[in-house]
Amino acid sequence: TSQGVNGDFYIDTVHNMIYGPKAGGVWPAGVSLVGPTGLTGAAGDTTAVDKAAADAKAAADQAAADAKAAADQAAADAKVAADKLLADAKAASEKALADLKVAADKAAADKAAADKAAADKAAADKAAADKLLTDAKAASEKALADLKAAADKAAADKLLADAKAASEKALADLKAAADKAAADKAAADKAAADKLLADAKAASEKALADLKAAADKAAADAKTAADKAAADAKAAADKAAADAKAAADKAAADAKAAADNLLADAKAVSEKALADLKVVSEKALADLKAATDAKAAADKALADLKAAADAAASQGGGGAAMDKSVINTIKLIIGAGPTKTISLDLADKYGNRKVVVSVNTLFVVKGKQVRKWVEISSVKLTSSGRGLVKTKIALRHQDTIRVSIDGVAIKYITVK
Repeated sequence: TSQGVNGDFYIDTVHNMIYGPKAGGVWPAGVSLVGPTGLTGAAGDTTAVDKAAADAKAAADQAAADAKAAADQAAADAKVAADKLLADAKAASEKALADLKVAADKAAADKAAADKAAADKAAADKAAADKLLTDAKAASEKALADLKAAADKAAADKLLADAKAASEKALADLKAAADKAAADKAAADKAAADKLLADAKAASEKALADLKAAADKAAADAKTAADKAAADAKAAADKAAADAKAAADKAAADAKAAADNLLADAKAVSEKALADLKVVSEKALADLKAATDAKAAADKALADLKAAADAAASQGGGGAAMDKSVINTIKLIIGAGPTKTISLDLADKYGNRKVVVSVNTLFVVKGKQVRKWVEISSVKLTSSGRGLVKTKIALRHQDTIRVSIDGVAIKYITVK
């Protein structure tokens, strides 16, 4: 991409990858910043959540128990009230029936008395009618006797006519009296019957009214008791619901607090992990940049050395300029490049032995030049005592090269 310049590094925070250094306008393949999956952490503390759930369950159970107790109490109260209303209604009904029986008994007694009175009056009226009839008969017989006794037929006829008229009048009077007695008795019987009927009707209506009043009162009392029981049950249910809601709200709040604490802890751990990852990433970037810089410097030095070698080769006609010094069969071959070759040709008795080649050269220590022995390399000789040692150590004039076997120096050469 066009982002960054050569030598830059880039961190992809979305995919946790690092790219760089950019070279030749191209980003190299990325390297993941995410390491292998770590060990599973210890289980979190769920005590607060479990306690909140247990508290909520206990509160709900208590609320349900309270609601059940209130409902049972309301049902018991309603049953007591209903039993009382039923007992009152039954007592009122029994009293009304008793009153109705008393009224009926009284009406029957009054009817019996009226019947007796009517019978007595009828007997008296009959006795009076019988007496009138007897008196009339006696008067007729006397008139007939008187008529018979009269000598004058005309007088007898007149007497007979008078007697007949008196007899007819007496009979008419007797019939009128009998009819009046019968009418009076019928009227009296009708009045007594009407009075008994009216009394019975009044008693029945009163008993029905009392029964209706008792039933209405019982119904009203039952409705009042039912309304009170329903109100009590509703109040208990509302309280239980409110308690359950309060307990649920508290449990939810406790659970939320516990979750918030866990989230805060997790966030803190995540932020610390990210901070640690950032530190590690920055250090890795720094190390990678240092390594890249070192590699670039090494590549440049290698390129410079290669250029110098190529230049020396072109100037010397394809061969290196040699300065050969031979002392006791140790040869130091110094070429134009940085590499020097030490050729060893020792006695046959040193064949197949391991030799150590060291140099005594100058070092600058705290601003002063100091000579020290430095091991160049070690090599195993051939069976004829020959071997080659290569080094890039800068050998100076008057430096001494030493060859040792088992810590014992056997040969020296001085650099000319």
